[in-house]
Amino acid sequence: QELPPQYVALEPGLIALHHAVDASWWDWDRGSAPFFWRFPPEWQADMRDGLQPRFTGDPPMWKRAQRLTKDSETLRQEKEKISKVRNRGYIGPCSGIVSLLYFFSVPKGTEDIRMVYDGTKSGLNLVLFAPWFFLPTVDSLSRSMGNNYWSADNDYGEMFLNFWLHAKLRPYCGIDLTNTFPEEIASGRTTLWEAWTRNAMGLRPSPYASC
Repeated sequence: QELPPQYVALEPGLIALHHAVDASWWDWDRGSAPFFWRFPPEWQADMRDGLQPRFTGDPPMWKRAQRLTKDSETLRQEKEKISKVRNRGYIGPCSGIVSLLYFFSVPKGTEDIRMVYDGTKSGLNLVLFAPWFFLPTVDSLSRSMGNNYWSADNDYGEMFLNFWLHAKLRPYCGIDLTNTFPEEIASGRTTLWEAWTRNAMGLRPSPYASC
């Protein structure tokens, strides 16, 4: 039996308010979630649930174990980055995970790293349709500029991660944390798998779904 709309909206609404309560003046310290009820009625369901995936083929079932980073300092930074998105609820427990995303880090300057969650290696991006999405380059942007124009470079940080990943896509967006957080493996278990709950960087539809 289908639940009334007010009950379907209750959990994601409370999660969004929970994030807001934990925010500080300058940052969403415990993450964020969309205030879907502030959007036009025809968009509220997509904002509340996430945009449904458009599969063009059979989703993958890729379950190779995540390799552990050998460099101890890089591993420390990776654990810190992953812990941040877990603490903010962007990655969390998920039942029925059938495929994993491979993740790795790349240097960001000389002292920091950037985490990459690869939706290509598992084959997931190959079977996810996303409409053509225009991201202008500096060259194309300069053609629209004139003398005395002002422009700004805005860093929107975790903007993609504000928006929900649809429940139908989450089982294919698991990550293997077994070797990264071995101390968290529950008694009687041999693996620690969780999944993305938000539009992760590295998934083909994320730019379109978020914008």
